[in-house]
Amino acid sequence: MRYFLTVFVALLYGCAGLSGVDIYVNKQYQGKPKSVAKLAVIPLAQFGEVVDGKGKTVSLEKVTSDYFEKSFKDVEGKVSLVPMSKSGEALRASPDLFAKVMAIKYSERELEGNPGLKGTLDERDLLRLREQLDNADLLLVPAQFDLVPQFGVISGYSEFRLYDLDSGSLVYSGSRSLNVNRVDGAGRGLMAIILVGQASKDFKTLYLKQ
Repeated sequence: MRYFLTVFVALLYGCAGLSGVDIYVNKQYQGKPKSVAKLAVIPLAQFGEVVDGKGKTVSLEKVTSDYFEKSFKDVEGKVSLVPMSKSGEALRASPDLFAKVMAIKYSERELEGNPGLKGTLDERDLLRLREQLDNADLLLVPAQFDLVPQFGVISGYSEFRLYDLDSGSLVYSGSRSLNVNRVDGAGRGLMAIILVGQASKDFKTLYLKQ
């Protein structure tokens, strides 16, 4: 399965074009990586079904959640990932709370300061968020994730934000735009994996500094 998926991703890269990258780093953030930080990732639960590398129809949430868990295997000594199944349970138990987090928008002025969750969540909500995510230190949020088929291509856009759940501060935000010359279910699933892979690379580069 791993070899098959790797080949498919390589083929997809061959017909894909990365059309935009936007990285924001909060210069006011004072936190430093913990020896083994506990990271939670909000699953991509709202995109229906796609076709996986074996040609089976599965939920996009399962495909991307499995890939998130694989993508952090190489940094297990530095990061402890909250199981994606547990994060999914938390999302379904408190959809309104997580919807607030994913819907946050920042103005240019706010980004020049120290943006974070506390302008949207009170201390009680922030504590509840941490408790539901197994007392995670960090939260990776898909603030935007779109897969749109049009005119023979799929246009994909993702924005993932990392929050420090101790302080509530936004650590960084990473956005990617991608066009793929195929519109079938496999194309949607594999392009989602590419965007998820970029999100995990941003974490390793911008947070772990490696």
